[in-house]
Amino acid sequence: MAGLLGIYGLKAFRLNAPSEDDLYLGSESPEDVEDPDEDLSIEIDAEDTGIRQTAVDVLVEQRGVGEDEAERVIEDGDWTDDGVAAAFVESSVDYPVLERLREWLEDSGTQRRRLERAVNAVERLHEGEKA
Repeated sequence: MAGLLGIYGLKAFRLNAPSEDDLYLGSESPEDVEDPDEDLSIEIDAEDTGIRQTAVDVLVEQRGVGEDEAERVIEDGDWTDDGVAAAFVESSVDYPVLERLREWLEDSGTQRRRLERAVNAVERLHEGEKA
């Protein structure tokens, strides 16, 4: 049940996350800014979203493991086949090389995309699929 509530909260966060247009302050609009791609990225932290705890709760619920074991699985990145999702949820897990290259090439929207992948992986885990 806690896992389901966590996923619901993550979906609400995802739906209410600021858009690129929300990142402009005052009277500035995307048209008023000289270089709109200059810094549209936003920092999204896994702990702020609650996704890490939700992943732990879902592991406990779906796999019947204790919270300590679920924490270990998260820390090792073994809870999902999606390396981007695993690295977003646990900072000690390295992002795959291609993801690091993508971040370097296209910084804008990287954090939001990573959050989306992590939420999708937790949803698959909750549905009993291999995340």
